[in-house]
Amino acid sequence: MNTVVRYEPFRGLSTLHDQVNRLFNETVFRGQGEDSAITTWAPAVDIFETPNELVVKADLPDMDEKDIDIHVENNLLTIRGERKFEKNVSEDNYLRVERTYGAFSRTSPCRTR
Repeated sequence: MNTVVRYEPFRGLSTLHDQVNRLFNETVFRGQGEDSAITTWAPAVDIFETPNELVVKADLPDMDEKDIDIHVENNLLTIRGERKFEKNVSEDNYLRVERTYGAFSRTSPCRTR
């Protein structure tokens, strides 16, 4: 006897969605301290020009200005630095760690006058 199975074209889609979410949660967000092999990130930036200057606004909370390298060469703006995981709080006390830590480098074309 054959069983009749109702055709649902999107039945596997939620499973695929769950698998992709699980992949990102397990590889990208797990262990983002210094021991993590995946620390690639880049801060969000706004870049604009005024008549006298090139203005860069970057989301770099908890970073000192001395730890950030910004330079323009051949009409390319490069921002480099490293955000380190705070060690003044025990890792056992954290409930959630969502921010990314580690070295970053980002390059963007810009016009210079």
